[in-house]
Amino acid sequence: MSNKKTKNKLVAPLVTALLVTSALGVNDAFAQRRGGNGDGTGRGGDRTGDRNGDRNGDRNGGGNGSGTDTGSGTVVVTDRQPVQILPDTWQQNYIGTPDRNLRLANNPQMRKLIENVEQFQREHAQAAKLLKEKTDQIAKLVEEKAQLEVAIAKLEKETVDAVAKKAELEKQVREIKQTLRGLKTSVQLAQTAFDATSKDTAAAEAALEAAKQELGTLETQCTASPTPECQAKVEQQKKKVQQLTRAHAEKKRLSDAAAADLKTKKDALAAAEKKISDKEAEIAKIDQDNTQRAQKIAAEKQKVAGKMAQIAQAGEAMKPIAQNEERLYNNLVGAARAHNAFKKELQGQLLSANRHGADMGQDNGRTDGLALARRIGNDAGLTDGDVDGRRDGDRVGYGDGHRDGYQDGVRIGRDRATQDGETIGTSEGTRAGNTDAGQREGRDAGVARAQSSDASTVGTNQGNTAGMNRAVSTGNLEGTRIGEDQAVAKYENVNLPGKVVSGAFDGTFDRVIPRMPHGHRGPNFNPNRNNYRGIMSMAFADGFTESYRERQRMAYQRNIEAIYNNAYDRSYGTSYQNSYDSSFSNGFSQGQTEGNRDEYNRVFPGVRDSFFRQARSQYSNNPIRSSNEYRVTFDQVERDTYNQEYENIRSANFDRAERDTFEANIEEQTEIYRAKRFASVSNVYENNSVLSFVGSQIKDAGINGIAANDGIFQPGETTLHDVVIKNFGKKAATDATIIMADGSKAKLPAIPAGAVVTVKNAVKGKIQATRPGQTEQSILRVYSPLTSEVKVQGRHYANAAQGLVNAGDKKNLGIQFPLELSRLTTNGTPVINEAIQLLVDMKNNSKRKYEGALKVEVSVNSNSNIISKSFADVQSLESSVRLKDAQVKVSDESDVYTPLTFTATVSKNGVLLGRLDQAFNTMVKAPYTEKAGKPVIVVDSDQTRVDLLDVVSELGGINNASVLDLSLANRNGEILKTGLKSKTALVIDRGNGSVINNFDHVLAKSENTVFIYVDDNAQGLKIAEGTKSFKDAGKFSPSMSGIGKMKLVFTNPEMDHNKNLKGSQVAMQSTRNGFKKLLPLAELFKTGKDQLINSIKGQINRGTYFNPSKAQAQMVEVMNIRGLSEFLNINSAYKASGGVFGRSSSIAKRMYKDDSLMFNKLREAIKKTKLNEAGAGIYLIGVNAKYTISKAMSSFKDIADEMSAIRGKNAANESGDLIEKEVQKPLKTFDRNLYNQVYKNENIFTPFEVSDDGNTDRFARFGGLR
Repeated sequence: MSNKKTKNKLVAPLVTALLVTSALGVNDAFAQRRGGNGDGTGRGGDRTGDRNGDRNGDRNGGGNGSGTDTGSGTVVVTDRQPVQILPDTWQQNYIGTPDRNLRLANNPQMRKLIENVEQFQREHAQAAKLLKEKTDQIAKLVEEKAQLEVAIAKLEKETVDAVAKKAELEKQVREIKQTLRGLKTSVQLAQTAFDATSKDTAAAEAALEAAKQELGTLETQCTASPTPECQAKVEQQKKKVQQLTRAHAEKKRLSDAAAADLKTKKDALAAAEKKISDKEAEIAKIDQDNTQRAQKIAAEKQKVAGKMAQIAQAGEAMKPIAQNEERLYNNLVGAARAHNAFKKELQGQLLSANRHGADMGQDNGRTDGLALARRIGNDAGLTDGDVDGRRDGDRVGYGDGHRDGYQDGVRIGRDRATQDGETIGTSEGTRAGNTDAGQREGRDAGVARAQSSDASTVGTNQGNTAGMNRAVSTGNLEGTRIGEDQAVAKYENVNLPGKVVSGAFDGTFDRVIPRMPHGHRGPNFNPNRNNYRGIMSMAFADGFTESYRERQRMAYQRNIEAIYNNAYDRSYGTSYQNSYDSSFSNGFSQGQTEGNRDEYNRVFPGVRDSFFRQARSQYSNNPIRSSNEYRVTFDQVERDTYNQEYENIRSANFDRAERDTFEANIEEQTEIYRAKRFASVSNVYENNSVLSFVGSQIKDAGINGIAANDGIFQPGETTLHDVVIKNFGKKAATDATIIMADGSKAKLPAIPAGAVVTVKNAVKGKIQATRPGQTEQSILRVYSPLTSEVKVQGRHYANAAQGLVNAGDKKNLGIQFPLELSRLTTNGTPVINEAIQLLVDMKNNSKRKYEGALKVEVSVNSNSNIISKSFADVQSLESSVRLKDAQVKVSDESDVYTPLTFTATVSKNGVLLGRLDQAFNTMVKAPYTEKAGKPVIVVDSDQTRVDLLDVVSELGGINNASVLDLSLANRNGEILKTGLKSKTALVIDRGNGSVINNFDHVLAKSENTVFIYVDDNAQGLKIAEGTKSFKDAGKFSPSMSGIGKMKLVFTNPEMDHNKNLKGSQVAMQSTRNGFKKLLPLAELFKTGKDQLINSIKGQINRGTYFNPSKAQAQMVEVMNIRGLSEFLNINSAYKASGGVFGRSSSIAKRMYKDDSLMFNKLREAIKKTKLNEAGAGIYLIGVNAKYTISKAMSSFKDIADEMSAIRGKNAANESGDLIEKEVQKPLKTFDRNLYNQVYKNENIFTPFEVSDDGNTDRFARFGGLR
């Protein structure tokens, strides 16, 4: 036995017997009064007795106990239970972030109770300290006594062990001595053998030496006179030596073996003799040690007796100290209980105010979120829809109208062209024929008259004058052109030197425009508008703010798209139709005009020409000479022919004279005008600038110096433009300016004379596009005023009158970011309290390597900070990289099972360089956690994520529900193994049974749980009815107050194949928008039968029976429904017990004999209740129960048809009759009027319609649907 075990056995019983009380460890929760929110609990050892038991018994209990150091210098002994101070638990279910000033200790009454506990703590601590001193004194004495006894026990054990060892040693000595004689004999025999073999070895060695000497002699002789005989002797002698050598070796081996054997036997003999000597010495030492131990034991026992006397004396002195400590301890316990009771109530009030604020915040947030969505969605939708509608309406309406109008115009034009062509063609052909004849005959007459005139003389005189005039005029034109071309060539057909000048914006960059701040608070955001005071007002405000923010965001996100689309569609449709109608009319009119014109122009010429040719041919050969056209044409043609013929004669002579005179003077006139124009043009070049625009180049200049010259034009980036201009003049251009399409303007520096000038960074622009993927057009125009002749100085201008040098240099820029983020994702499924890797790809789309810290920032619409580790800055990026070092960890439950949208940006020194191409949407899952009084959502979040989020939203957030996620089966193993207990389960299935079928084994293990199948297609309950747990389930469709008719299904544990079911569970069907209405009902189905009946007994009286609230009506209806469901299940067991004539009547009799059934419990409750004004309610319920059972068996088809087999046994009605037996006569005696009234309204809580009950609309009184 170890020292530690011995000490415990000796110390604990004695101290436990002496001590009644001990020091106390007090909860550190009081630290909150000093400004903290700490929560600690003092803990002591377990006690085997019962401090709170019968005071006449042994308060100290029995068994062993031990003290435990609390860490604060006090000892808590097993007999004293530590006082438990209720910890602060309100934060666990608190909605929002608590106000930093919110402390329970700020409540005056709470503060007073804390002070009371602390006062009693101090008083008790003093008493406990004194008690501890006495306790320590006794404990020290007990420990010293225990140490002495341990020492005595040790000495006694050592003595006993030594005696046993001595006996063993003596036995061993005897055994060794018995072996000595044999060892000595073996030594003698071995010595004899060794002597004999040594002698043989010596003889063999002598013979071998003699043979070797003889061989040497023979070999010497043969060497001197070799002969065959001699050689033969040598060989013979050699063989003899070999034989003797082998014989000697064998003798030597035998001798060595004998020597080794002799040594072994001598060693064995010596070892045995030494063992005997050593053991005899050890025996002598044991005798000496035992004598000394006996003396020590006697001395130690005297010391033990002295310690026991001291312990008894100290114990008597400690009794009054212990009694005082117990009194003070009881005071502290009472103060702590009062503190805990009020603290529990205060925490409940605090959470109630917090939930009230959260509920109001949800409503107000939903209102403001919807209002914001409506305002922004309507404004944007109406504007965008109007613009797009007008544009599309104009285009489509005009096109449709133009097409229809054009076709109508074609018809009109064809008819008009045919009619006009015939009329006009015939008329014109007749006139043309008469005219042709008049021309032919008038021409002959005119020629004859002209040939006899003075035309030849007149022509010659006129030709001489005209020749000289032409020489002057042509010389002017040609000379001026030649002179101008020569001057231009002189100044422009040269290689101008290139020059570079700096523009006004060389080296400058634009500033960042601040972004619009995020966040919105609507008119209903007023967390301080409440009737609470103090910490309750703070709790209300915290809950309001938290729920307002979340609900406003959810309401906005959920509604903005629909509102926008609706506004857009309305605006688009109206604008489209208005524009369409207007443009259709315009298009039709224009199309009709064009069709009329085009068809008329196509058809008319052909028709007119056909009739024209016919009439013309006829009247050209046979004219009507009396017609006006013939007479006028003949006179005109004769006159014209005369004049023409006269002119022909005159002009022939004129041409000859004019040509001769021109050729004689042209060269002289040309040179005169050439020299003049050359001088004037040269003057323009020499004294002015002459500009020609060559081109421009646009460069990306970055933002604040970041992302410059990477070949990418990004939103908001500064652009710098280089301009190339030729100046052919000898003077610099000093007033040139650049104007961009966006209105940006810059004055150019002086454009040097006679050079091709590149103006670096001549003008600064800015990318106006706000989104990548857009195309932006940059237009650059150069202006320079003309100071000389426009034709020369402005010869290269696009518009000399405006001073516009170029028409507009256009550059189409594709807008994008230089860096691209993509494939943002997590490395697996996010689960609460588990860090998970965040990954993203970053690609460099620019033409250069990016150096310096590139910061990738991820943002997410979470309620808490879930980015536990950000991406490290990328110091260099040439092509692409996969970032893997960020982490996401969700610790706040408000971010669980809610849509999370991740976006990301990459920036450098605050300048945005890229965005995530597509937002990453995910949802964080969580293992099942128990939440008292909250429903459990059963779901596979991988399959029905949207439905889950809707249900969570309807419940007001994840803090109002537990989630049993089947996709986390490995993390939810315990609850899946044990099933749900006393829960409301909201089962979400996507309509294929994937959740319901997998959950069936959990449902079978569940106990006292209500299952609500939530899906808008109402398929969940139907699928569940096909599972194993619902085999032979009872089902019917009662009508509930405030709800209406609904189907209920009850699992049936009465069947042999369902014996594994833990009671009957109820299941019902609902939708995502309607399930909340069923939650109060589910609580009634989970309530224990006795508790439910007692609640009815407490709430139903003479008044509430005839005028119940919805909650009271539902409470009694549920009692009736549960009772009927038990009958249905028993009926199934009865039918399964045998054939028609062999079924078990004992099963049927359970309906009125089984005390565990609802209606039988009601009967017992009535029997135990005295019929007076206070107890009358339960008797009235008995009347309704009897009526309900009777009508269910006879008139309610769902049950009556199902129970036809058992009806003959009359078991169910017997249950009702027994209830009526307890209520009918007593009621009649107690109050005849009440008796008559209740039997007229006996159906008031019956959960189904009966055609003759006279009150079929009672279910609609609380808003239920029939």
